[in-house]
Amino acid sequence: MLNSDDAFGPLVIQGYEQKYSQQSGLKLMETGIGGINIIQEMLLGYEGLILVDAFEERLPPGTLRVLEPVVEDLALNSQQQRDYFADTHYATPTRVLQFLKNIGKLPPYLRVLACEPSSIEPCTLKLSDAVSQAIPKGIQLLRQTIGDYFHQQESGAI
Repeated sequence: MLNSDDAFGPLVIQGYEQKYSQQSGLKLMETGIGGINIIQEMLLGYEGLILVDAFEERLPPGTLRVLEPVVEDLALNSQQQRDYFADTHYATPTRVLQFLKNIGKLPPYLRVLACEPSSIEPCTLKLSDAVSQAIPKGIQLLRQTIGDYFHQQESGAI
C-alpha cells in the first residue's frame, strides 16, 4: 500500500476503470513506486504516456493540474549514465522519463496528471481529505486527457 496521498494515482486509475469502459489502444496500469515497470512497458513502443501521481509544488493540497513535462537532455558520459540510472526500482518519474528519452523510447504525447498532496509521510496510511475530495475531478481530468491524446492521434498531431 502506498503512503497517504501517494495513493492518488492508483485511486484515480481504479475510479476511471470502474466508471468508463476501456478504449481500444488504451492500457491503464498501476506501477506503485517501481519505475522499472514503466520503462519495461514503454519498451513495447507506445505513442503516449499519462502519469497520474501525487506531485509536490507547494500548492494548496488537492490542487490538480495536467502538466506537459519537458525532459531535458542529460550531458553525461557512459559511466555517469550508468551511475545515474543504476537503480530503476528507486526511480522517480523524472528519472524514468530521462531514461526513456536517453534510450529513444520517450513517447511523443507525454502528460502528468498531478495532485498536490497534503502528506506523503511514510507509515501514514490515511488519504488526506483534500486529496480524497480531488479524486472525482482527477478521474474527469484523466478522461479529458485521454480524450485529448486520442484527438491528437486522429488529427495526426502525434
